[in-house]
Amino acid sequence: MERLQISTMTTEETIELLKTDGVDITLEEAKMILVFLYLIGGLVTSEKFNFEIILVD
Repeated sequence: MERLQISTMTTEETIELLKTDGVDITLEEAKMILVFLYLIGGLVTSEKFNFEIILVD
């Protein structure tokens, strides 16, 4: 299985991105959203594309 390293979005970047669409969320909510998205992304890529995403800060 190939490994791919990606940089994570900061929580602050996530909050700012959502604010531009009129969504007001807390820091904790933004963290939960990011964890969920990275988990889903990891599952899809490992199952369908045969590579693993490794998060780097």
